[in-house]
Amino acid sequence: MRWLAVVVLMMGAACGGPAGSAAGRSTSSSPSTTAPALASLSGHAFAASITEADRPPTPRLVGSYTLELRHDGAYVLRGPSFTARGRYAVEGGRITLRGDDHCEPSDDATYAWSIVDDRLHLIADATDPCDRPVGGRQFVLTATAWTRSQPLG
Repeated sequence: MRWLAVVVLMMGAACGGPAGSAAGRSTSSSPSTTAPALASLSGHAFAASITEADRPPTPRLVGSYTLELRHDGAYVLRGPSFTARGRYAVEGGRITLRGDDHCEPSDDATYAWSIVDDRLHLIADATDPCDRPVGGRQFVLTATAWTRSQPLG
């Protein structure tokens, strides 16, 4: 059994570690925006659709969405029945959302992100505090991949 743990650790180190591992995290104590990560996200709009097949916690979440990650650190999430605005910061493979106008001021949430074939994939680091009472931001952001739709001016 010990050899299995060694093999897993060696594979994680060789691959740069999984997104949730200590090897993949920055040791910086304050969030910052790293240039390559920011360039991949900042100034882009992404689109996604949630269908009944995604099994949303409430039918009101079915529909088309856009996520704008603006150059100035602001984000806009538009859905069929709402528009949410807030701030974001990128640090390596993590994006933190802050100050969403539909959430409590302290409802920051961090997501691991990756872009594969112009499709943004988000995975919550923990339960998003702005996901109450019946689901919302976390479900919308993680239910499906987001397609890069257009650069923002």
